[in-house]
Amino acid sequence: LAVTRRVDGEEDFSISPVGTGIASRTGNYFAEDSFFNQRIPPRAAIDPRTSSWVNLIYHDPEVDAIVFNDDAYTVPIYKAAAGAPTASIFLTNTNQHITIPYAANYRPSPDEDAHLAVIDTTNGCEYEFQSFDPRSMSALAEATYHAYTGSGGHVSDPGHSGGELSYIGGVITPQDVNAGVIRHALRFAIPDNTWTFTYPGTRSDGTVAGGIPEGTLMQLDPNLDLTPFHLSPLQLMVARALQTYGAYDADKGGAFALYAESTTDGSTYSQPFDALPKALIKSLRFLAPRTPSTAVQLAAANDRTCRQPQ
Repeated sequence: LAVTRRVDGEEDFSISPVGTGIASRTGNYFAEDSFFNQRIPPRAAIDPRTSSWVNLIYHDPEVDAIVFNDDAYTVPIYKAAAGAPTASIFLTNTNQHITIPYAANYRPSPDEDAHLAVIDTTNGCEYEFQSFDPRSMSALAEATYHAYTGSGGHVSDPGHSGGELSYIGGVITPQDVNAGVIRHALRFAIPDNTWTFTYPGTRSDGTVAGGIPEGTLMQLDPNLDLTPFHLSPLQLMVARALQTYGAYDADKGGAFALYAESTTDGSTYSQPFDALPKALIKSLRFLAPRTPSTAVQLAAANDRTCRQPQ
């Protein structure tokens, strides 16, 4: 039984499938059938609130483009091989510890969120931290996922991210850029989220009345001709991914931002992340809720196939 709690104190109860899926054939994070790896079907239903949400975003004084978080305010991803040393991390929000593979060179993102993700390559278990401090070996919060066979969604816990979606779900990677095509949905943060959520999100840290529920899937109009925007190759790659796969509203942010794997972990990109023009916002649409909770295998702290806080 998965319990998801809204900010106003109400609770939603749902039954989610157990187990994991088959790893993506394209090498993406999460399972082949993960919502992050699904193309948007033709004629997908559009949420009737789309016009008001687009207007809200376009006239938000904090939004002057669609920017990229490719260093700060995103996640460094470290992959621990067999035989890697381990460390115990203290979690201040629950007064628990979790033991993970860990090396001294692991560093969180260089911002107040201090995100960190560690993947154990021996079993695909992934550990995500909010406010990670390598000096005290502590973090505010943690969530555990199956990086290659899970869905990327998590039961609403004390909270390590706004919508409780994985940090690595939807990130643009150096491999995506080198391939010249993104074959998965993206993730975005925005200042205009409301305090409710829709699946696959299971919570929200938004505060805007009439704003966007976290977990909502956004799409760039697939019929939009991108030629007049004179996009760079990377911008065009991202715009086409937004038309084909969309992006999930994953968090509250101080800007309208898409996520790329943080360069803090040593990642490099062959092209610069120039912001997408603000004019594209007018061609965005938000899809009606299409992911029932019963169709999402949510990661949870009672899954003992990976390490969990104790």
